[in-house]
Amino acid sequence: MSEIVTLSKSSPDFEKYLRGTFSKTHRALPIKSLNVNTQLETVSFRLVPKAQIHRPSLSLIFLKTVRVRRFLFVLFPLFYVLFESLRHQGLRDPLILFSSTCGLLFLYAAIQMRNDYHDHLNGLDRITSEPSSPAIQRGWITAESVRKLSWIFAGISFVGSWPVLFIFPKVIFVMTAAAALIFWSLFRGHSSFKNSSVGELAFGVLVGPLLALGYEVSIAGQMTLKTFSFGCVWGAFVLFRLHLQNFENLLTSSQAGIKNMVNYFGFDGSKKLIIWWWFASVVGFLLFQIFTSSFFVWCGSAIILLWMSRPFIQKLNQLASPVGSHMGEVQKLGLVLFNLLVLLWSTQILFEYFVSGLFSAALKGI
Repeated sequence: MSEIVTLSKSSPDFEKYLRGTFSKTHRALPIKSLNVNTQLETVSFRLVPKAQIHRPSLSLIFLKTVRVRRFLFVLFPLFYVLFESLRHQGLRDPLILFSSTCGLLFLYAAIQMRNDYHDHLNGLDRITSEPSSPAIQRGWITAESVRKLSWIFAGISFVGSWPVLFIFPKVIFVMTAAAALIFWSLFRGHSSFKNSSVGELAFGVLVGPLLALGYEVSIAGQMTLKTFSFGCVWGAFVLFRLHLQNFENLLTSSQAGIKNMVNYFGFDGSKKLIIWWWFASVVGFLLFQIFTSSFFVWCGSAIILLWMSRPFIQKLNQLASPVGSHMGEVQKLGLVLFNLLVLLWSTQILFEYFVSGLFSAALKGI
């Protein structure tokens, strides 16, 4: 048998129920939240014995907790920097490469979990159409456990970064800047990247130029303007993806008082924001390619991206309301565009790496 308990934010047990520390035998599953992110917030919980919660395998719970699907945001920059280093300098130390890569992946997992923890406590994850942390919402793991795991993963990342610091001390500048942004955005109070426009920009900087430069200096011992430019362009595309997600939850997040760019511009203004942000990102992509690659390598990608943008822009302009099935269609088209960009850019990187390698080998043979 399950029991329903309704608590207000002023209740001394309110946060205990959200964090899952109120009991060792039961889980509190939030089923209804009112006046989210305000002093008048109330949440109704369904108390369920832990033994009655259907839990999948530990591996699936882990993948859902760290949100492995979002690792594309960091895996693609690592992919780009790695192949650029292989193409121009080669690897100096495979062990340092392994240490640096693992450290960054653990750090990103810690960031994701910490962000989900705050989104759950702030209520954002309880009002969105597709919660970012289903493992917490379904009672597979408590929010408090996610918080502790985030600290453990951050600690593993910190330990893994020490070999890189000894060999390439310059990485300390990037690490200091990244640590300051992470602490300001996630490790103070109930802050979250999604709660402010500045937080969104901080996330774009973290997974864009800071990540690319930090990885480059950790495996190659240098920071280049090309990598910085790549990071800026990639960060802009990641923010496009974030704006698109916030747009889907515009109505509920506005009611909850969430202060991000999409909510600031409102429904009509955010449609223009997303369109212009996408085209500005594509222009940045084209400028980057013009100065770094051969025209015949990237022109096909540019044509495909611009052509595939048409149905997305048309569908977005036709939206008359922030609710309904058409919103889901816009989301799918936007996600297709983002994934298409990654696919085309990845193909270009591999093409340049292998073709340039074969060409160099042929010249040496001659």
